[in-house]
Amino acid sequence: MLSEQDCPPAQRFLPLVSSLDHRHLPRREQIEARFKNKAFINEALFNEYFNLDEYYNWTPGENELLAYVGFAYCDLALPKTYNWLIDFKDPGQSHACRAIVKFAFWNRIPLKSMEVGYRTFAIIEFPHGIPQVMARIPSFEEIQAGGDYDYLNLGLCETQDVEEILGKKRGIKNT
Repeated sequence: MLSEQDCPPAQRFLPLVSSLDHRHLPRREQIEARFKNKAFINEALFNEYFNLDEYYNWTPGENELLAYVGFAYCDLALPKTYNWLIDFKDPGQSHACRAIVKFAFWNRIPLKSMEVGYRTFAIIEFPHGIPQVMARIPSFEEIQAGGDYDYLNLGLCETQDVEEILGKKRGIKNT
């Protein structure tokens, strides 16, 4: 388990790799079918990791984006709020931006946290509207079809980590 405070500041960012249409969100019947008749599931442990009730009662909002966010940089309890949108292509365009990661998905199951090292999709709310620069990230379908993309395009972080992140950005490869 890697906590955020134990994670080096240069690694404390959530990349915004691609976007997905909300039609890709798992539906209740799909989720329940995955766990139907699974006697091996410990209910207390299941409820500790999976965020089903809150997800089932959630309605997508117009200021929310479903995004592939690559690998989590540490273990993060959700919801997680960020205050900075970092632009790796044009760092001068980075700016204050409130963003709340509301849900994370692994294997199409909503989680209560993001865990280090797992490829994750997330619902991110931008309370003041989705920034226009987000149109720059490719769709997940484009990436799956072999389209060109850059893992370090845009990301979310905290203001105090920006300089460390921008100093370290070289050397991270597409994943």
